[in-house]
Amino acid sequence: MHKIESILDFPLLIGFSTLYLLILVSTMDLVILGLSMEGLSLLLYILMTYNYNWEFGLEASIKYFSLGGIMSAINWFGVSLIYGVTDLTNFLWLSSFITTFVYNKHILLTFGLLCIILSFLFKLSAFPCHIWAPEVYSGCALPINAYLMVPTKLGFFSIFSRILYYAFWPLHTSWQIYLTVAAIGSLLMGAILTLSEKVLKRWLASGSINQMGILLLSLSCTTWTGLANTLLYLIIYLLVMLLFFCIILAINHNDVELKELSSLQGFANKNAFLAALLTFSLFNMGGLPPTLGFV
Repeated sequence: MHKIESILDFPLLIGFSTLYLLILVSTMDLVILGLSMEGLSLLLYILMTYNYNWEFGLEASIKYFSLGGIMSAINWFGVSLIYGVTDLTNFLWLSSFITTFVYNKHILLTFGLLCIILSFLFKLSAFPCHIWAPEVYSGCALPINAYLMVPTKLGFFSIFSRILYYAFWPLHTSWQIYLTVAAIGSLLMGAILTLSEKVLKRWLASGSINQMGILLLSLSCTTWTGLANTLLYLIIYLLVMLLFFCIILAINHNDVELKELSSLQGFANKNAFLAALLTFSLFNMGGLPPTLGFV
């Protein structure tokens, strides 16, 4: 197997991935949502193979493909359960229909919703579906990591919020428990993994698990104020991660990516401006005052 060398392939895949991402964010139907998730995932599998080290990129792609196939089956199983009980897939129609359901039929709906939630927790690399993230991200090129962690997660989290608040709001007492457990687990596991990581890409993946925990904790409030705060933090996360990746990409020299966190030691003596920006972005990630992450 040979590495794809065409320069046109990469922007073409990014363009198609973004198109699927836009369809994903704008849909209001579970079937179209599932199909767009499948198309986007397939393109992400291919994008992961673009790496300075072909073997690592291929390994990351295979790992993500294997686990993603399992989670895709779980997602479609949840959609089939919901459709089998309600005969509906539209978000708004589901919400109004679930409100009139008797309690004993809610069991199948709740289980179907749990399957969908698990598939999204996998895409967001949140607990308990987080363990793949450090392994997969470490095998991808840094620009691919940026695409996976910023626009892709932004799209998945946006549609995930709309599913919960529009389609399954009548079941909010159930999914609130799921999200609370996932949020606490993501915060704990993200913090533990981040403290022990020395590789830059694995550290980024572990930090993103922790950030997803903060977003899920806010989303689990089941209030419109909580949703507004979640979207505010999501925008802050987007800006901070974009700044961080721009700085890291600017630091790289001769197309050689930084591998260890220790490589940044003493960087302030070489470029004080970039070092200050990097420190500022890290303060935002940690939520230290008076940065936006603290707000």
